[in-house]
Amino acid sequence: MHAGSPSPEAIDAFLGRHQVPIAEGGKVTFLFRGQADEVRLRHWVYGLASAEPLFRIPGTDLWYHVLELPEGSRVEYKLEVVRGGDVQWMEDPLNPRKARDPFGANSVAHASGYEVPEWTRRDPLAPEGTLEERVFRSDALGAARRVTLYRPARFRPTRRYPLLVVHDGGDYLQYAGLKAILDNLIHRLE
Repeated sequence: MHAGSPSPEAIDAFLGRHQVPIAEGGKVTFLFRGQADEVRLRHWVYGLASAEPLFRIPGTDLWYHVLELPEGSRVEYKLEVVRGGDVQWMEDPLNPRKARDPFGANSVAHASGYEVPEWTRRDPLAPEGTLEERVFRSDALGAARRVTLYRPARFRPTRRYPLLVVHDGGDYLQYAGLKAILDNLIHRLE
């Protein structure tokens, strides 16, 4: 341990008092605790380098990186940990917030002021549309394709409706709450 370095107990106490990552104003501090040769923050923030190095606090096993994020932001990320030449991408072990997608899970960081958008939550007053699975044969694609058809709650077969085609729609239904969002928007006439 270096002189002036926090003790393991002090680090434990600090981590026990904070939700990681730590959001303060327009900055978010990412932390990793463990032995490693290198640690990098891997994120998908447009305009920033996708791999940002974490810095080890001398004499400890605590690493940190401060990222400037606009207030109200939400970012998915992973940590890239290098040990003895082995590289492992992992979810943040200090952060319980996760997001799932077709490729697995990511850790989620909320900047100061972030709130889950109200329109993404199921409105109990919104009548629910229906989903119908269909299979159609496509000569252009050379195979049958499965599609999911969403119909609004007040659907009438004699009326004309706008068409929304969502590529990878099944993923949006499963991971992004598309059905609840459509129900909410239609209920609000938006």
